[in-house]
Amino acid sequence: MSLRLDELEKHGNGLLVTMDEAQAATRADMVAIATAVQHLTSEDRNLAFVFAGLPSMSSRWLNDNVMTFLRRAQPERLSDVDLAEVSHALADTFQETGMILEGEPLRIATQATAGYPFMIQLVGYHIWRITARNHKHGTAITVSVEDAEAGVQDALSRLGDTVHGPELDGLSPIDKTYLLAMAQDDGPSSTSTVAERMGKDVKYASIYRTRLIEAQVIEDRGYGKVDFAIPYLREYLRKHAAYIRMTLDISE
Repeated sequence: MSLRLDELEKHGNGLLVTMDEAQAATRADMVAIATAVQHLTSEDRNLAFVFAGLPSMSSRWLNDNVMTFLRRAQPERLSDVDLAEVSHALADTFQETGMILEGEPLRIATQATAGYPFMIQLVGYHIWRITARNHKHGTAITVSVEDAEAGVQDALSRLGDTVHGPELDGLSPIDKTYLLAMAQDDGPSSTSTVAERMGKDVKYASIYRTRLIEAQVIEDRGYGKVDFAIPYLREYLRKHAAYIRMTLDISE
């Protein structure tokens, strides 16, 4: 990086380094990056880093004594995308590949994303893949309701494997117990009811409520209410509740 900067800075330019899926990086790699950043920063080099990953990235790396430079980073949470924009983006992208996504199939695809950036990618990819497989012949390919529904199911499965599962893996047993208590509700949960389901008082449960909000797994809905911040996490918890509780018993 130092050698590259020597060339870039001659022309008034700098170096931007980006890392995706940062929560899955090894500690050795992160320490190597931290060492390089601290060295180059001390020399006032024209350097910037952008890390992207699941919310658990923050709790995993920001508290590591070796990587103190990350604590000075500016966190930016990706907000949900407006569904009208999602609909236009999906329709336009499919049209560019020679497929027609409109009407009910487009509505199914759009609603399934919940505006969640990664889910937009997953839904689009899986519906396109299934449609291409089912309609190999013909110039104008129209996405059917069946194609859209099958693609959404594949996207949800992938979301569970790549987001929900890894996110839960980074949480403590009591964090997971709090989430399982929330998952019993169809909408926002009362914090006092969650504490009661956990068999704890509200003060004790509020410690984990705060932790989960800071980790961006749940969000404050006001008036003593919380809800899941990650789409479909409630459904994932319900589907895997027995397994999660079994792992909690083992760890305890």
